[in-house]
Amino acid sequence: IVMIYLSNKPKHNWDMIPYMGVVIGMDISDKKQVHQETYKRLKNETSNDEYNQLTTISDYRLTMANNYKAFNENLSYYSIKKLYTNWIRLFYKSGVSLSYSTVLPSIFSITFMILFIYFILYKELKNIYLSLIIVSIILSLGQLTEIATLSTPDALSSFLLLLIAFSYLYKRHNAIILLLMVLSVLTRTDNIIWCSFLIVSDFISNYRLQKLISNGIALI
Repeated sequence: IVMIYLSNKPKHNWDMIPYMGVVIGMDISDKKQVHQETYKRLKNETSNDEYNQLTTISDYRLTMANNYKAFNENLSYYSIKKLYTNWIRLFYKSGVSLSYSTVLPSIFSITFMILFIYFILYKELKNIYLSLIIVSIILSLGQLTEIATLSTPDALSSFLLLLIAFSYLYKRHNAIILLLMVLSVLTRTDNIIWCSFLIVSDFISNYRLQKLISNGIALI
């Protein structure tokens, strides 16, 4: 119910614009046309106040709105988030407006995250009502509901990192963990730091265990 409510209140943060440009650029090679089409859609899919705020309140936004070269140079930072941008494109090609397509991955990711948290709580606590209360408290804190309305890969990234953490905790198959890590890096490249830390920690832990077993056998 909360996610349905939030789906009607997207924030239209500035990052929505370059993500729209990345998706448009998947079908159009001309950089000037990509810029024109992006801002044309932005104007058509937002209110006048929102459009002005997104294009005029700072020198940076003015430059992006009026200089197609600067805009396209900026897209490289956003285009590397392949999983997120291709999910946007999937929604867009399904008939959803481009601006709204940029926020749908966040809404779905937070919805799946809440369901996953509830499932884990219920599995451990064996109590429906207590699990629901804890989930409600988590939602009431506001952080999850906030990122659910933003056009960023943060929600999807958070969900994947949560899955990785619990996959480690519940000792799931290594192939599953590796797949989740790859997906998380395709969502946000800086996730490679966190994933690398987990891999190194796991390697050191297994090495110490193997060494302990070997020493034990040698003593016997």
